[in-house]
Amino acid sequence: MPTYQPDKLNDADIRKLEWSGTQDRYKDPKSPVYAVRNKGGVSFGMVLNSSGKSKWHSLGKFREGYGIAQARKDAMAKQVEVEQHGLVPPAPTVTHTFAMAFEKLERRHKRLNRSPRTIAGYRYSVKTYTPDLWDTPLADIRRGWLREKHDDLADTVGRSTAINWLRSVSPVLTEAVQYEWIESNPALGIKVEPATTRVIEVSEDEIKAVWPKIDAISNVWMRSAWRLALLTGLRKSDIASARWEHFDRRARTLFIPEPKGGPKRAFLLPLCREVVADLSALPKLAGDCAPWIFPAPRSASGHIYDHRQKKLPNPHWTRHAWNTAAQLAGVDMERRSVLLNQHYEPGNVNRIYSHLKATDCRAEAEAVAAFLLSLR
Repeated sequence: MPTYQPDKLNDADIRKLEWSGTQDRYKDPKSPVYAVRNKGGVSFGMVLNSSGKSKWHSLGKFREGYGIAQARKDAMAKQVEVEQHGLVPPAPTVTHTFAMAFEKLERRHKRLNRSPRTIAGYRYSVKTYTPDLWDTPLADIRRGWLREKHDDLADTVGRSTAINWLRSVSPVLTEAVQYEWIESNPALGIKVEPATTRVIEVSEDEIKAVWPKIDAISNVWMRSAWRLALLTGLRKSDIASARWEHFDRRARTLFIPEPKGGPKRAFLLPLCREVVADLSALPKLAGDCAPWIFPAPRSASGHIYDHRQKKLPNPHWTRHAWNTAAQLAGVDMERRSVLLNQHYEPGNVNRIYSHLKATDCRAEAEAVAAFLLSLR
């Protein structure tokens, strides 16, 4: 590639350059710029040198508005950049946000096959009470701010909600630490006042008073859902998503594939004869509602969200009622925990060797159902 060094180089001279059949370089005497004449026209470039290495750098094509004067300015700016950073330009700075760390945590939960309800709960808590946190850079999240936000929530919506919010934020920040996006989790070390434990006392009279209201529900599916909830203590989300394929009439069981805690907590729930008869009598709908025991044609999911009804307690009340009845029926804590699919930790090493399943506690489940039906 021939290189020429004219005494001067301006835009008028550049326009006169002709194509010689090969690339010709013309060195600007006032700067490191080269005017390169090729078949397609004239373009500007320069040779960058750093640490004994050389690299050709294109500046731009000669055109209206971009002549030798602008090429000289760009060349000087590029030289300054190379002197500061070398030939390889610095990688663009990425601002990691809370949302990016949340996405990483969500992906890890999916890989570990953990319950999607956990992540859904985290997302709900953050977006409901601190929507601006979602797009906040992680570097801007400070312990003092988290402390103040927790205190504000505790004063406005309650300590329990404030603690749950902090528990939703902390795992996301811990995930960011794993990727070295921040050095430490600012949520750790925040001392909070423990929330007051909700104590729901359920008496036999309350259970007696609920039965007529349940039997008076006009919707056959809602009525059956309430009976199932009270006679088994099953969680409302597991009732709502119950499928016909998981109901075994002969074995008198209902398989719960994704309870609280995810698939690893899946269990087979023993059913009393009254519940089996009740479910067996339910009508089956077609279409999107076909898989569901408790269908809802107007719902996007095809099934009910929960069995909440006016003039009846919160659906979670039935778990308290069932547990109370189980105690009165003489069922020990371990078997109550197994049937409610709750973690049981008695503090005894023998528990390690105990592997009770819900179906091993059928007699106890029948006894509790019989006690509850006696209050009807």
